[in-house]
This record gives sequence, structure tokens and C-alpha cells, in this order.
Amino acid sequence: MKLFRKTDVLLKGTPLLWVIQFIIFKQLYPFGDYVADSYAYIYAAKHNLDVYLWPIGYSRFLLYFHGLTHSEMALVAFQYFFLETAALYFFYTIQHFYKLSRELGFFLYVFLFVNPLFLYLSNCIGSDALFIGLSLLWISQVIWMLHRPRWFHVLTQAVLIWLTFTLRYNALYYPLITAAAFVISPYRLSLKLVGILLPVICVVAFMDRTIAHNAEVTGTGQFSVFGGWQTANNALFLYPHIQVDSNELPSTQSILLNRVVRHYFDTVAEDKLDMDLDNGSFYMWDAHSPLKIYMHRYVKQNGAKDEFDAWGQTAPVFSEYGSYIIKANPGAYITYYLWPNTKEYFLPNLEKLAVYNMDRPVIDSLGTEWFEYKSPKVSPVSYTIQGHLLAAFPQFFLMANVLYIVALVWFLLTGGQKNAGSYFNKAIFLITVFLLANYGFSVLAAPIVFRYQLFPMILLIAFALLLVDFLYKFYQHDKQRH
Repeated sequence: MKLFRKTDVLLKGTPLLWVIQFIIFKQLYPFGDYVADSYAYIYAAKHNLDVYLWPIGYSRFLLYFHGLTHSEMALVAFQYFFLETAALYFFYTIQHFYKLSRELGFFLYVFLFVNPLFLYLSNCIGSDALFIGLSLLWISQVIWMLHRPRWFHVLTQAVLIWLTFTLRYNALYYPLITAAAFVISPYRLSLKLVGILLPVICVVAFMDRTIAHNAEVTGTGQFSVFGGWQTANNALFLYPHIQVDSNELPSTQSILLNRVVRHYFDTVAEDKLDMDLDNGSFYMWDAHSPLKIYMHRYVKQNGAKDEFDAWGQTAPVFSEYGSYIIKANPGAYITYYLWPNTKEYFLPNLEKLAVYNMDRPVIDSLGTEWFEYKSPKVSPVSYTIQGHLLAAFPQFFLMANVLYIVALVWFLLTGGQKNAGSYFNKAIFLITVFLLANYGFSVLAAPIVFRYQLFPMILLIAFALLLVDFLYKFYQHDKQRH
């Protein structure tokens, strides 16, 4: 099969496949998919805000794209073709340096380029498609750095990390992987140092700028207003299983918050007393959660310019309270949050991908005005069929993790690293470090949903296949030798 041996076929034939799939898909889904985050992004873009609830990068992208065209179809098309182009670059990189066998290479090709998941993801007005596309470009560049180091990788790594970080804070650990890649790559020392420091400088500069803008808008110097909310949210999963002494709490506001929390758990319905982590951000978003109740009381007493200001003003209190609860109850934190969240990590929720447009027949006025729709009504082929089509992907993510772990252990125990060559070993090392960092960040600091794990899943599948392919070829060679 010459598909994976001729670059011209990949570059010329595959885009035509994308065009055909995209045209068919948009006949079924003429309008983009809107989730709650979509309107937050559009609001920040419309008002040209420097900070808002979510990382500001996607809102900036919407603003700049809006300057070129108001067409939502053009936006969705750009997101899809950008994501698939990045995936093609990643696929080419894998095949160029490691040459998967025909069957396994075909499997990876189908997953990347004949997959409804990427169409549904790109159709959503949100940062996911851009973030994954940029992440694929970034990791592909990391692999090229190992095999064919060039001076410009120092610049491209910094730019790619900066862009991904402005879209989603999961990229916080990307500089760690890049630093490790520079350390083990054959660059001269001066380039290694610049390559390691430049992404860190870009990330820190963006963080400092965001902190300054948050201080200006909310009066509190914090990087992300979600940080404090997320900490308190995580701590509340422990609350039904622990005792909290108000006298030990670190501040008056923490004591007031604890009163709200205690009243909530004393009066809440039985089915909400001990929440399943399948709904891991429940206390951040539910209108009747103690965090929302406290925020409304705080705003009533102290005032707030808007919702973002209210989130920002209360975030430090939540951070202080949540951190105290977690530090004072490490055993309960492990038992009732970390361990259940680990299980949630390996089998993440489809979340917003399970239903189209939040199961609503119209688009809110903010989206209608931004994209200049003639009518707010949407006309999808189905609101729920995507949940059935994509239902198996979380299980697929679990299987990809198991396959990678088993293949890696087998690779190490059989001494595969002695025969694989240094380039392959270095790539496996970096991918393993990345997966461990992603696991730690996801379980400790971020909501766990499937769309956040799609990029790690691509890496898991690609490098699990590479490990399996190597082990099979090594076994066959060893068998022939004996």
C-alpha cells in the first residue's frame, strides 16, 4: 500500500477527503454547535476584553477572524481544516521517522482523517479544535527536534507554547516537555539554554499580564479566577465525610463561607449530598451550590460591576477555604477526590459533545448578532445522535491508556530500549513524561472531560501503535534468528 510511502499522495489526496466529509457534515449540521463557553468567548471578543472567565486567546481569535468575515461557516471550516492539517503534519512526522507497518499506519490514518469526532469538535464554537491543532504542531516539532534539530525550532517552540497557553491553561506543562527535548537533543549549549528559557519567558509574561488585568478589573491580583473556584469545588467533595472546626478556619470570610456550606449540606437532597465526580465541576456551576449562594451574598453586600467581577472578588476566599480543607484532610482528599478523579480521568465524560447546541432549538442573541444569522433557529439532523456516535470514545481512551502502559512495560522488560535506537527511546521518554504531566494536571487542577483528553488520546494511540509495531517486528526478527 503506497499511501504511507508517497508524501505527494498524502498532501494531495487527503485534503480532498476532508472537503468531502466537511460538505456532507455541514448538510447535516448547517449551524455551529454552541455551548455555554461559546457565549463567554463571544462576549469577551465583542467587548475586546483583556481578561475574562476563560483564557483570552480564543476570544482574540474570534475578534481577528470577525475582522475578516462574519461567516460562522468560514470559522468552522477554518477550525476543521486547521486541525486536520496539523494532524496530517503529525501523521507525516510519525511515518517519516518511525514508519508504522501498513496495517497499523492505516488504522492511525483512519482515526485521524476519517473520524466524526474531529468534525463535531471543530463545529463547536470553542477553543478545542485550535488548541488540539496547535498541540499537534508543537509535539511534531518536538519530534523533529530530536531527529533533525534546526535553530528555528527555538522560536517555533516558544510561539506554539505561547499560543496554546493563551487558549487553554493545560499547556502550562508544555515548557517542561520542550525543556526535556532540548536537553536530550543535539543542540549546542547556547541554543539549548535559549530554547528552554524562551517558552518559560513567554508563559510567565502572559501570566503577569493576565494577573495585572485581573487586578485592574476585579481588584484581586490572580492569574485565573477559576483557580480559587476549582480549589473550593474540589474541597466540597470531601465535606460530607469530614468535620470542619470553624475556629480553625483562616479568616472571617472563610468562616462565613463555611456557614453557607454547612447549611447547604444539612439541607440538600440525598442525591446531591455525596456527588459523583462524573459531574466534577458541579459546585462551580450549579445555581444552588454553596459557592454560588456565597457569591450572590457577597455581591449584595460589597457590589460587583458584572459577573466576572463577582467571580474574581470571591475567588481568593474560595482558594483560601478550599486549600485549608484539603491540607487539613489529606486522607479524605485522596479517598474522596483524587482516587475517584483518577477513575474519571481514564473514563472521561463526553460532556458537551453528547448533545448538539445544549439540546436547544435556537442560538442566543449574542451568537445570532455576532455571526449575523438571519434567524436564531438551528436545524440539525439530530440533537442527540452525536452522543450515540461518540459514546465509545471514552472507552477507547481507556483502552488506549491500557495498551500504551502494557506495551511500554513489555518494551522495558524485554530490553526493547537496547534495540530500538536512541531516537525512538527519546521520543517514548518524552511522550511518557507528557502523559504523566497531563494526568497530574488533569486530576489535580482541571475539570476532567473527554474533549480535554483528545490530544493525549492521539498521542497514546500513535505511540502505543509504534511500541506494538516495534515489539512485533523485534519478536519476528528474534524468531527468525533462532
